[in-house]
Amino acid sequence: DPHNGEFGLHYLFREFLQEKAEKELSRETITTIYRQAGHFCLKQGNPAQALRYFLRAEDYKQIDAVLQDTGMAFLATNQAATLNTILSRIPEPCLHQMGWASLFLALAHMD
Repeated sequence: DPHNGEFGLHYLFREFLQEKAEKELSRETITTIYRQAGHFCLKQGNPAQALRYFLRAEDYKQIDAVLQDTGMAFLATNQAATLNTILSRIPEPCLHQMGWASLFLALAHMD
């Protein structure tokens, strides 16, 4: 994008890079990268994308922290479906230990 320098990769190329990374990098390194991407998205004001990255990192504690700060904004801006899609991917045993995620998933289902 000429205004803010963003660009996208073709989905086949993106898949190739992800597969290559999974073969060549440790799970710990990949998790660290996803966490860094999540924090970057938060700083850029994109909590939905941040939640997706934290989900890939399986950083459920960070997901709960983001929801504590921004969960109501998702509902207030009519993004319940987005919230539902993201939070539904959290394994149920983990979700039961996450107060904010459980609350906002329930509220998203009510919407």
